[in-house]
Amino acid sequence: PPPPPPPSPSPPPLSPSPPPPSPSPPPPSLLSSPPSPSPPPPLGTLPIPLSPPGSCYFLLTTCPANPTVYALNTWYRDFWGEANRQAAVNENACEQVRRQDFANWCGGVPLFSVTMHFNSLSSPPPPPPPSPSPPPPSPSPPPISPSPPPPSPSPPPPSPSPPPPFASSPPPLPSPSPPPPSPSPPPPSPSPPPPSR
Repeated sequence: PPPPPPPSPSPPPLSPSPPPPSPSPPPPSLLSSPPSPSPPPPLGTLPIPLSPPGSCYFLLTTCPANPTVYALNTWYRDFWGEANRQAAVNENACEQVRRQDFANWCGGVPLFSVTMHFNSLSSPPPPPPPSPSPPPPSPSPPPISPSPPPPSPSPPPPSPSPPPPFASSPPPLPSPSPPPPSPSPPPPSPSPPPPSR
């Protein structure tokens, strides 16, 4: 057998060291919980997948047992449930059985943490786009005459005159001008001479 390893030299004796300081309390930033991620959007704001007919979708709001498999608050099609649990053709299989399956798979989360949506095979098809139908017949229109040329631009209206000083009384009438002077009378004719005696 191989010889045993040589004994290692013993370390020099240690001088007694002071006792370690008592641990100080952690800073307040370590005592508080880490910042929580922003809250998920309300479910009413997420668009629900409405197609194809015969499909089952799920949305998880929490899944602690499998946190990295699916993004939270996102719709996913349940292909496995459609192929193995009849979730594509049976509404109860999609919305009840698969909901319970997901709640269990996520670690026994409450059922309200799993939202399911079923698109039935007999979903009414979307309404067809309106077909352009011809307008109803109308009486024949009168012949179209050439349109008259556009009117030439009219001059701007005159600016309004200022209002009279007292709007309740009519403006003063202009005073009439004096009549023209009448022709002067003819000079008196010379008086006849007195009669002679």
